Amino acid sequence: MKKIITLISFLITGFYGYSQCTPKTSMNGYIEPETLADAVVGVPYSQVVYFKVPKDTMLEYNGNIVPVTIVDARIQSMTGRPASLTYACNVSTCIFQGGSYGCAVISGTPILSEVGDYGIKIWIKTNTKVLGFYNVSRLDSGVYDFKVLQWPASVGADPSRNNLFRAYPNPAANEVTIKLAPTAKEATIKLVNMVGSALATQVVRSVATGDELTIDTSTLPDGFYILQMECNGELATQKLLIRH
Repeated sequence: MKKIITLISFLITGFYGYSQCTPKTSMNGYIEPETLADAVVGVPYSQVVYFKVPKDTMLEYNGNIVPVTIVDARIQSMTGRPASLTYACNVSTCIFQGGSYGCAVISGTPILSEVGDYGIKIWIKTNTKVLGFYNVSRLDSGVYDFKVLQWPASVGADPSRNNLFRAYPNPAANEVTIKLAPTAKEATIKLVNMVGSALATQVVRSVATGDELTIDTSTLPDGFYILQMECNGELATQKLLIRH
């Protein structure tokens, strides 16, 4: 029974529907991946979860532990989740037959007010047959942790630590101007996306007071990015919104 609760618990939802995913029938366990990545404010979140509902399990019945056959399992309700995250499973009813494979796409874009730790409580109704004859329904629940972060750890320091440069305009459209502080003879400036991939890099030498440079943002999709500057072993960052 615990296996059923565990695999269903990864489906963070506000509605039922069809997902654009295909179940993975080559699974060795009951769920892949075993944990979800953290979500980040302003960054579109999307992850496929693959799972298998067991065919048989053990259940307490009339004071005894007996083998049971799982007919199906269904999510009854979910509380404590970020409202911006929804999912769609590969069957419209989100009822999973015993011994079947399934998948779900979890998606959404968290907002600033949702930053924090979540205890998501999921109630699951499982229909079983005991000893092949007696129909028994059981309602179980479990609480699972999930985080919405304001700043991704993959890109380094928090944006409040920035005494090396300022960037404007912010939001930017076709280009952003960076004004440097005279703190080093050499500095490396990067524009990265919210998962830490560098999109542009410039190395500046002989930094002088008021030096400025520009980065072309005309071809980048709307959304949040991070500007990084490294010099003297210090990393400064600033979040940048691009809006065309």
